[in-house]
Amino acid sequence: MAMVHCSCDFASKQALRRPVYAASALKQSKGRFFGKTAGLAQKPVGAGPRPSRSAVVEVLDFKFLKNLGLKKPEFLPDFGKEKRQVMLDRFFTSYDKATLEELLSDNVQIVEQSPKSRTYNKSEWINVLTNHVVPAIPDYKWCHATDATKDKDGYCLVKVQATGHHTGKPLRIPGSEMAKVDTSQKKFTLQEASLKVKVEDGQIQEINMMPTKGAGFTGLYEALGGRVPSAF
Repeated sequence: MAMVHCSCDFASKQALRRPVYAASALKQSKGRFFGKTAGLAQKPVGAGPRPSRSAVVEVLDFKFLKNLGLKKPEFLPDFGKEKRQVMLDRFFTSYDKATLEELLSDNVQIVEQSPKSRTYNKSEWINVLTNHVVPAIPDYKWCHATDATKDKDGYCLVKVQATGHHTGKPLRIPGSEMAKVDTSQKKFTLQEASLKVKVEDGQIQEINMMPTKGAGFTGLYEALGGRVPSAF
């Protein structure tokens, strides 16, 4: 999907503002609107010089609607898309504790849907990745792809295909019944998997790993020669 830039003409901008006036109960007199609302100056909207691009973006951001429990109108551009793209790119290319602590919400839930689904909280996920996966596989990569577009439920679709070379420590998946796998020297490319990621308030709130055989931590364990218990 192409990036939408705020380059519409003044008439279009005026049209886009109309929901703001309605939502804010502004009064109209002789073609001008008066009143106060988030992101708008207190002087008459129709007076003065043409507003700057940053002012228009602020008006169209509709953050105050979220505070009212209302959704952004579908006809408006997605002004948060670029920030989500940057955040998702950072998350799927960073394997250090400090960055993961920053990007993950304290209440994040990360669900790996396998024959026996497992949900990780923030500390569990960071522990598995930084203290077990990366020390075992120093060149571990997610190899992700996403355009950061949100679906109607607020999730971004991310495709990942993990790769690496098991040259470090033995691999153990904590909190599971799987025995550790000694350093195998194996190179691997897991199956491509789909993740649904919810980004809100500047952090990742939820990650759902869709069931894919040969992907996720279970697929990684098997790719390195580990045997997954039948009950798992």
